[in-house]
Amino acid sequence: MQKNFLLGRTLDAASTGNESDFDAFWTQELKLYPRLILSDNLNVNLAWTLGQGVWGLDQDPPGDDSYAGRFAHKGTFVPFHLDWAYLAFRHPGTKTRWYIGRQDFSLGNRIVLDENADGLQIHREFPGLNSTLALAWAKESEGADGLTDQKRTGATGGGPDGRDADLWFTRWDFATRGGGFKLSPFFASYNDRGNADGSTLLPDGYSLDARFRPNISTAKVFGASLALRRGILQIDAELDQLSGTDRVPNSDSGTFERFDVNNGDLTGSNLYARFALAGSRIELGGTFAQGSGDDDPRTGEGNINSLHTNGYFGLTEIWEDTIALDEQGIAPGGLGSPFVRGYRGLENTRVLQAHAALQATRGTRVTGSFSLIRATKAIRGWADGNTDGVISADEFGSAISTQLGSEIDGRIDWKLRNDATLSLRGGMFFPREAVGWLIHGTAKYQEKSQELRLLLTVPIHEFSLGG
Repeated sequence: MQKNFLLGRTLDAASTGNESDFDAFWTQELKLYPRLILSDNLNVNLAWTLGQGVWGLDQDPPGDDSYAGRFAHKGTFVPFHLDWAYLAFRHPGTKTRWYIGRQDFSLGNRIVLDENADGLQIHREFPGLNSTLALAWAKESEGADGLTDQKRTGATGGGPDGRDADLWFTRWDFATRGGGFKLSPFFASYNDRGNADGSTLLPDGYSLDARFRPNISTAKVFGASLALRRGILQIDAELDQLSGTDRVPNSDSGTFERFDVNNGDLTGSNLYARFALAGSRIELGGTFAQGSGDDDPRTGEGNINSLHTNGYFGLTEIWEDTIALDEQGIAPGGLGSPFVRGYRGLENTRVLQAHAALQATRGTRVTGSFSLIRATKAIRGWADGNTDGVISADEFGSAISTQLGSEIDGRIDWKLRNDATLSLRGGMFFPREAVGWLIHGTAKYQEKSQELRLLLTVPIHEFSLGG
């Protein structure tokens, strides 16, 4: 159940499309991770999502922009979705492992990169250094929905730019014996060559994100993550520095307020630090997280915090708890969903969070947290004054604010038989003026957002076929 995710806007205005300030529904999905063992050093790994859907929702109407239309021609439930399909080969002589096909590509705590993509990863082990070097390449896009790599713009007579988008990264994973300390520095490079037609894969190729985001033509990421476990002390941290270019010369926001207007240069950063004192029954801790932002979507440098992410990095239940609906999710969740369009990840967000957990009984754990949420760079209001469907530079307001709000979250987990878990989790978000400007362009709507979820998780342990 989720309430006032649009901050109460539909309570005094006619609802359009899927806009709603009260949603109560049930969902289900089955995920399988079979491994087909072909020999001691060769296997095929799969990840399937089966029977995914919303109870009572027919997801087989004509393809339109309705909620059900986003799942057109897939049956009442999405019967089958292939998340991974890759070949894994281990070559003992060179201490390398090769992974080729559709697989998980991720870095650090999944703040800057978290996706399923098609490509190749090579891992070289260095046992004497307790380390592994990873080299990866992913084909992010083959271009304009076809095989062409031709630039069909300008002198060629117009049409889409069919050139591709690619991602490369390298990562060094170090872990002490026993795993008490882990360090992973990484570097990633992204290049989308198909921007001559005025669009790029990021953000045009996916569901709506927060408003006023740049087109990402190229990007580079330098970062490092670490994890420390010593006695009752637990520390997780990450630092990312990003830069890039936007080669699409936007002069306004475009439809749905999608785009940032900038000088073609992109910069950004993320800082994440979580610590906890975890005893046998009680855990106390805190988190500080901050992502860079853009203080003026009308000019200057653009902001970049991430490449492609599926949303498996999260800090709160409501403000940012959004699994990518177009790839992994079942229903919109969190204010970062494409139906609400708050920030995802750490984009222009500063969070100071305190949490506590109690192992009440052997099978019952209670967790609570309080988060103070601010914008890193001030947000200003906006309105389509001339009703032309786009936001121009003169349609932004002069007042600014960093006050996004605060959130209280709680969770109770019960361990059942056969490793099943029943979780009751929810929260309440208290909005301030800046979140209204971000989502609606006005601070008029300030209703508290609420969410309550009952989640039953039954793990299916890895199973293998073959000898």
